[in-house]
Amino acid sequence: MNNNNLHKLLLKNPHKFIASNEIQEIIRKTAYKFTSRGGIHGFSKDDLAQEILYVILEKKIGYIAQNYNPDITSIQSYMSRVAFNICLELLRKQQNKPVLKNSLDADTENLLINEHNGTTPESSFIEKEIIEREVERLKSYLKMFAKYQHKFTLLLKLYCRIVLTKQDFKNFAVGFSSKELNLYYQQFSKEYTDYSDKEIYQIITPLLNKVETKQNSPDSIRKWLDSKVSALKEVMNQSPHYQYDTEAFKNLIRLL
Repeated sequence: MNNNNLHKLLLKNPHKFIASNEIQEIIRKTAYKFTSRGGIHGFSKDDLAQEILYVILEKKIGYIAQNYNPDITSIQSYMSRVAFNICLELLRKQQNKPVLKNSLDADTENLLINEHNGTTPESSFIEKEIIEREVERLKSYLKMFAKYQHKFTLLLKLYCRIVLTKQDFKNFAVGFSSKELNLYYQQFSKEYTDYSDKEIYQIITPLLNKVETKQNSPDSIRKWLDSKVSALKEVMNQSPHYQYDTEAFKNLIRLL
């Protein structure tokens, strides 16, 4: 069943939606992930699947129907996150302590759990899963910028001081020779964390103007990127678990 039909079924008959093969498979896979890796004590795979199903039907289905947006992500991805978060809540109740930190900054890079020294198998499992979830969310939201994907990717890497490859330049500056791009590649193909934002925009703006046949100033390029980053950060901050500040957001981007 395609995404459109699943969405219609969700709105028309939520119980049939939950009973569909696609959603049942998501629930089974999520339950298997947690039980096979020792994520939740006292639950078999089938027990956990039933608990997820019960929570969705009794507590979540109205919210899901009202808040799912097909323009942002597929319904399978959305329901996978719902099932995953239900398991996180069960784990939190078992441990009787918070599962998530509030941000992904340098001091809370592990994202989770342990207010005590050391980690547990449960914490390691959840940490890895949550990082992967957040990266997938970011990838999904980056699709909003498909119209200028390569330009945005190039500038986003510069914004985060990520070392650039020749392919980064070739993707954006299609048709330009290696000789023309080499000046820029030499500047950013090695560590450049000591460059200021002003210096970076002054270096890269001539290339942007050549490719787009424009005469933008470095400051206008900076403002353009800032507006796109703000929009991206805003949708990422819709998460109930994280509120990304600038550095936390850069840390997440570096995981792409």
